[in-house]
Amino acid sequence: MDLPETSFNCRDKVHGGYYADIETDCQMYHVCHRDKDGKIKSTRFLCGNGTVFDQRHLVCQDYRRVHRCQESKKYYNNVATLLELLEAKLRSEETDKRILEAENFEFERLY
Repeated sequence: MDLPETSFNCRDKVHGGYYADIETDCQMYHVCHRDKDGKIKSTRFLCGNGTVFDQRHLVCQDYRRVHRCQESKKYYNNVATLLELLEAKLRSEETDKRILEAENFEFERLY
């Protein structure tokens, strides 16, 4: 399936971020990521029938539940905040896991 070309680009966007495409009335969204050469590029996705991309919640939802698509840009910065929170949580969980592994190691070494 050919997705429409729009003027959306990933300049000044967060690597790994999801962004509504306003030119398609939010029926399409982009994920910005780095290609193998390190260049930021966009991969486009189409929401299912009767749904549009909700920039506030970063999911496709029934079009009647999504606030004005034209206002999506004002929520683009939320992507960065959300990704930073998720990254911090993952780092915290990884640290907790390492602590538990270290404690288990110490415990096993004693016996």
